[in-house]
Amino acid sequence: MKAQRHGGHAPGHGTCRQAIIRRYGGQGGHDRPTRVLLGVSALVLTVSMVLALSWALGEAAGLPRLPVNWMVATHSLLNAFGFALCAIGAWLRLRPEPL
Repeated sequence: MKAQRHGGHAPGHGTCRQAIIRRYGGQGGHDRPTRVLLGVSALVLTVSMVLALSWALGEAAGLPRLPVNWMVATHSLLNAFGFALCAIGAWLRLRPEPL
């Protein structure tokens, strides 16, 4: 059964974005530093996960892979500084209103 369309969008389309806008105010167009922090956080997380998956695939399939100490150090530093700190910085800049 197909979803009935209203105005070109399925019912409920955009409700998550609308809830975020209501929660944090504004039109979702936060300042440039906040967008950069969120973008860096997302990019670093993606790179870190691809690195971990490539190591795991190499381990499971017996393919060439990075040494485990290099992998652990790189993966953890990327997650700690590139992902976590950037995400926390962006979250603090969003200044959510109390519930």
